[in-house]
Amino acid sequence: MLTNAIDRCIAASDDVQNVEDFKKWIRTYVRPIIQDEYLACGHGRITSAGVLMDHILLVDYPPQ
Repeated sequence: MLTNAIDRCIAASDDVQNVEDFKKWIRTYVRPIIQDEYLACGHGRITSAGVLMDHILLVDYPPQ
């Protein structure tokens, strides 16, 4: 069952084109797998100096 959920999650990621699509994808496909209430997603790079964080996107945080 988890494998099917992960497969659906991966397939649905093709439709993500912007931040709002990404947040909808998190809520619809990722949450059933990791069951979070709030999520912080980071985008960055690994360099010889370490990990550099370029962007952090918060999903449903702070709670409303």
